[in-house]
Amino acid sequence: MTFFFLLANILSLHAQQLSRYQGRYVLRDSLVGVADFEYRLQQGDTIKDGRFIFRHFVEHYRETDSIHGLVLDGNFRNALKHGPWKYAFRRYAVAGEAQTTGGQIVYDASGTEWLINANFHNGRAHGDYELVIRRIAESRPVDTSFYSKVHYHDGHITGRLIGFTRNMRVEGQFDEEGFPNGDWLFTHRTGSGRSIQELRHYDHGFFSKHYYKLDDHLLEIRHIGFDTLARSGRGLLTRFPATRAYFRALGYTNVVMDTTAISGVIDIDSSQQYISRANEFLERVFIRPAGYRDSNVWHGAGGSDPVPPIRVKVSKFSFSEAETYLNQSNERLLTEVQSLIDDFFDNPNTEMGRFTNEDLSRYYEVLSIYRDRLNQIAPVIRFLADEASEYVDHDAILAHNAVDIHYPDTVRYAFQNEKLSSRHRFPPAPTAFNAGTLNEHLTSVFDDVSAIISRMEGTLDDYQAQSDLKEKERKLVSLRDSVIQRFNNATQRGDYNQLHREMRDSVQRFIDTSFKEYAALDIYQRLLAVDSLQHCYSEYLGLYHALVDYNSRLEQLDQQYTRSIWNPYTFTYMDELVKERLYRAFEETVLPYVWANARRQLSCDGLSARLNPLEQLLNRMAELRQEDTKTLENHLRKSRNDVHKCLELLGLRPEGMPATELQTKN
Repeated sequence: MTFFFLLANILSLHAQQLSRYQGRYVLRDSLVGVADFEYRLQQGDTIKDGRFIFRHFVEHYRETDSIHGLVLDGNFRNALKHGPWKYAFRRYAVAGEAQTTGGQIVYDASGTEWLINANFHNGRAHGDYELVIRRIAESRPVDTSFYSKVHYHDGHITGRLIGFTRNMRVEGQFDEEGFPNGDWLFTHRTGSGRSIQELRHYDHGFFSKHYYKLDDHLLEIRHIGFDTLARSGRGLLTRFPATRAYFRALGYTNVVMDTTAISGVIDIDSSQQYISRANEFLERVFIRPAGYRDSNVWHGAGGSDPVPPIRVKVSKFSFSEAETYLNQSNERLLTEVQSLIDDFFDNPNTEMGRFTNEDLSRYYEVLSIYRDRLNQIAPVIRFLADEASEYVDHDAILAHNAVDIHYPDTVRYAFQNEKLSSRHRFPPAPTAFNAGTLNEHLTSVFDDVSAIISRMEGTLDDYQAQSDLKEKERKLVSLRDSVIQRFNNATQRGDYNQLHREMRDSVQRFIDTSFKEYAALDIYQRLLAVDSLQHCYSEYLGLYHALVDYNSRLEQLDQQYTRSIWNPYTFTYMDELVKERLYRAFEETVLPYVWANARRQLSCDGLSARLNPLEQLLNRMAELRQEDTKTLENHLRKSRNDVHKCLELLGLRPEGMPATELQTKN
């Protein structure tokens, strides 16, 4: 009785120590969402214990009416994952009409869901483990496009695998060490509805036999450079976690089979398609049992050992350290020389210039030959640089895919309706496809291509300069015409006003003069001047819009300085000026002077500075409308026709004002 009492007290104390967290949570150091979980503090550490839910959603209503996000849901026991866990990544698009549920407005959603359903025991995968991809329509699962189920025991995969895609079923098994073992059966559905069975046999992780099963017959599928090597005894058998390189190695092998035996049942292209389909399924299951888009889905929440990739065995044909270095160097050399050639052909000046420059026409053909030959040997170079090439007999694969490279002694090309020929010293063609020979050949090609590009660089620069200038001058003429059209109101714009009319002749004279001066320059002087003249003409387009604003502000000032009063003799309202002496001095003396100065001798320099006095004057008149101006108006009565005195009284000393006075009307 005492024991059960103590146990009850301990359990009660444990329950009291649990706290609950609900709020912002960072998963995988960068993924921000909200979490809801129970925990207790133990020596300063947070010990998760109980249900754990993490949600992260991103809405894209404005762009695509879509939502994507993930849910991680499971249980912890003393900080370790324990029991069923689910990872779900969903990408939905909002569908249908809004519906009300209680106090909420909800929409149906359609899209795709990626699921991993797992079971853990004390932090290790233990029990059934499912990978699922399914389609969601109107918020309900309607179609599963990928499914696989395996079994883990204390963190190790073992036992049977079952799975399917839309057009294939898979059955296989793992041995007690977690290697694929025995017969794996892939049942493919064809377009005609017939089933084709593919059989792969694994010997404790080694893919050793491959067949198509047609009725009661087994048709052997041989992979040049792969499974035949186990029988030949060549290569060093090694075991390692499955990688993408392993499956790329399978893709590099050449499939060979008795085509007469499958005549009328399956063609060679379909056969390769079925094999690739099976490889894709195995790649998903073998490499990423705990992954989605290269992320480990269980890692962020902690509390579990890694779920590792499936281990396989393969005959490895390692390169020496020197061969590996050369293979990587060859890939870089290939990329560099192809980039040089591509830049040459992508340059529009090359295409134009080869019709007017014979050297350019000849080298165009030389580089065309190099481009073709490099395309022929590029697959070989990239294959040897790929780590996957060490998982196959690369010599056998290259021998089966022999590439015959040769260069002509004479280059034939056309120039200005003539067919011409010229000798060019191409490097010797490679006699073998090993790292050293290929490196020697690529180095020679790179040197020759670099020399040609360097030789043609000046010619192409000249064409480029002409091309750049042509495009810039096209824009310059367009800007010039736009300025002239605006100030002449050729487009009948509604914002055209009196200020534009008064500025029109000055703008027209400046544009005509500046363009004629520019056109008289030589090509290189025009290259130096065209950008600044474009900027200048753009400022004159800006001047047009500034005058729209100034005209509007002048109309506002006129309204501010005018009021309506009742005339008892005529029984009508009449307009009269407020602060009449001030406004008359502004209207008849200062404004004409400032405006005339702004229009005088236009240039590209200081256009905005030329308009500053007008800006200052309008701002000052707006301020004076709100101030007591009796004293100022008395002074203006005596100096109304003296523009400099008026400017002084108004508190304005605009920079750039000429010393001569402007005659104004009385």
